Amino acid sequence: MLPPAAIGRTYASVALMLCVSVLSAQRKVLIIGIDGCRPDALVAANAPVIDSLRNTGIYTLEGITHPPTWSGTGWSSMLTGVWEQKHGVVDNTFAGAHFDLWPHFMDRLKAAYPTMQIASIVHWGPINDEILANADLEQTYATDAEVTTAAVDLLTNGDPDVVFLQYDDVDHQGHLHGFDPSVPEYIAAIETVDAQVGALMGALASRPVGEEWLVAVTTDHGGNLAGHGGITPEEQRIFTILSSSLLHPKELKAVMDTATMGPTLAMNNTGYARVDNPMGYQFGITQDFTIECRVKMPMTWAGDPVMVANKNWANGSNAGFVISTTMSGPEWKFNVGDGADRVDLTGSPINDGQWHHLAVTCDRDGKVRIFQDGIYLRETNMAAIGNINTGLQLDIGQDGTGTYPTAFPGSIADVRIWNAALPIKTVSAWSGKIVDTSHPYWSSLIGEWRMDEGIGTTMANTVSGASGLVLLGIGPTWDAGMEELVTTDLSRTPTQVDLPPSIVKHLDLPLNPGWDWDGRSLIPIQGPISVHLRTLLQGPYDSGSQLMSDALRYFGWLPLTEPYSGLGFSQAGGGGGEDLPPIVLDQLGNDAIVDWVLVELRDPIDPVQIIATRDCLIQRDGDVVDIDGVSDPVFDVAQGSYYVAVRHRNHLGAMTAEAVPFLENTPPTIDLSDPGLPLYGTQAMVTIAGRRAQWAGEIKPDGQVKYTGFGNDRDRILQIIGGSIPTATATGYYVEDLNLDRQVKYAGFQNDRDLILQNIGGAVPTAVRPEQLP
Repeated sequence: MLPPAAIGRTYASVALMLCVSVLSAQRKVLIIGIDGCRPDALVAANAPVIDSLRNTGIYTLEGITHPPTWSGTGWSSMLTGVWEQKHGVVDNTFAGAHFDLWPHFMDRLKAAYPTMQIASIVHWGPINDEILANADLEQTYATDAEVTTAAVDLLTNGDPDVVFLQYDDVDHQGHLHGFDPSVPEYIAAIETVDAQVGALMGALASRPVGEEWLVAVTTDHGGNLAGHGGITPEEQRIFTILSSSLLHPKELKAVMDTATMGPTLAMNNTGYARVDNPMGYQFGITQDFTIECRVKMPMTWAGDPVMVANKNWANGSNAGFVISTTMSGPEWKFNVGDGADRVDLTGSPINDGQWHHLAVTCDRDGKVRIFQDGIYLRETNMAAIGNINTGLQLDIGQDGTGTYPTAFPGSIADVRIWNAALPIKTVSAWSGKIVDTSHPYWSSLIGEWRMDEGIGTTMANTVSGASGLVLLGIGPTWDAGMEELVTTDLSRTPTQVDLPPSIVKHLDLPLNPGWDWDGRSLIPIQGPISVHLRTLLQGPYDSGSQLMSDALRYFGWLPLTEPYSGLGFSQAGGGGGEDLPPIVLDQLGNDAIVDWVLVELRDPIDPVQIIATRDCLIQRDGDVVDIDGVSDPVFDVAQGSYYVAVRHRNHLGAMTAEAVPFLENTPPTIDLSDPGLPLYGTQAMVTIAGRRAQWAGEIKPDGQVKYTGFGNDRDRILQIIGGSIPTATATGYYVEDLNLDRQVKYAGFQNDRDLILQNIGGAVPTAVRPEQLP
């Protein structure tokens, strides 16, 4: 981003800010945005003021922003709390912006709290001109020094609640000399900004006693010696610092998944693998799809060898798709054509002898997106691409003809194909994992060849009934494996869109779910508090023993990581990503683990709002325990009253009828299975021999149990067992397994279908059992 002409325009006088704050606890916010400041350069600079804020606050030096890494895109994402897929800004022109639908978070606050006093003082004018609409004070200046002078005056003489400042000179020096810690001019600009931040801290120190200020320091993008706007890690990596006397110092790291590769297949420039029957992988004119693979390439190679393809790669316009390298590397690329038109996207370098996860999602009337090692790289329109069917083969390590002259020199493993365009967070969350039935798009997986047999010339497809692979050529060899694949999980890593929910958390205001922000608060909610909680699940419950079956644990199907984030359940207040120690599954008897459940604490005034979640374990006797298998569930929230709800992946949720008081050292006891405890709604749970249990049957996560009609739950059972033979079964950790016995059955003894019919009333198949949650 280059500096605009000096504007020096003031939209409102500082006098408008001279009023009493509307915030009852006098919580206030100062946001300092430093344009184009790399995290590693910030650490390398002599910046004692910002260092002090970092050392006394919650911070990350490993945050992520989405490409394209332009200032227009970065500031829009940060200030609206949503990614460019929603706000529409992909460059500095702001063409296609949707700020009418996804406004600046200050505009959200001003609309909800009209007397809140809000100010935005910037060096780069488009922030005020394009993104912001309704601040009480908007000022744009030609220099960083003028921004500081105006901000100090406001903090000294006014009474704002939320102040946003933007400094631009670091970005200017990056464009002139390079964005890199080795560039003296770039480092000097950071040190100058640090002195200006010192002046701001002096102004805050002179303010009235009793105010609780959160000081947030962050950036819109990074850069490298060539500039910014691209997809390199140096351009995407950002920092965020949140400093307040209310916070305990903590560093937040990027969440990395490390997978140990098993036996893998090295093609050695001499062979490839072919799918027995390619017809199931033709996507026609409208079918969305996703392709993933793991690859390891040497340092150098010739030509543009193919990883996965069903097309003739002699011409990119030919019908079909291909994942290949660029000509002689070092990057990889994706191409799709329809015989006339083509789309091409290039990824990052892979010429390092390391394993990489590559992914492509194709939304046929929207965007094609590419990913590498869990990181979203770029996208482009795909709607112009027509019929991509081809009569050729689906090959791994070759194109669809099997005769492309450039042989594949590397290794390939775990090729996955889906008949859906997977969401960004889902691709990232599973990039370093082996997919299983807890994957939210499991039913859309149409091909997965793990290629880890370690011997022979045939490789299985993990999708039941789908075509396997046969190895062609005499040169490929099996490697022993034990190498590592390292990926980033964006669903659990600090990101640019986390700033607005963090600001709202500090202000102690409710987060409006209608804002639909993509981020989550980096500020933990103070506590902790705990709860003695019990419930029962109808599916596995036996009224004779008054215990639930632990068949999933007994037969080894319980996942060690909570399934709810991947299934699309909302997480809040630090919930999500819980992992249980395997030893917990050794517990026997009444305390044996039945399954994962999701516990929610909801707002005492508006129970639609989820304040905090915790993914917990439920024991055979109904006790809900934390991931250690023993302790009460713990939430990092303030003392107070909350509605308590328990959700399950295929049972309807249930919630207390009233908000329950929580005290730090006095956990409440809540037994949802007790018929005497009032519940929210009507017939929220089923009564079985004097105990209550949560209704089974919500396979499709739509808040109801439905036996027939569009979107019903019964058909999902038939589909998962194959769709044609009703007596067939499927074994695993399936959401369709309503009685949690690890077998999905449509007919016969202890089948899962009958529970749905029973719970809607049994007589009228078109009836529906609605979930009793607000």
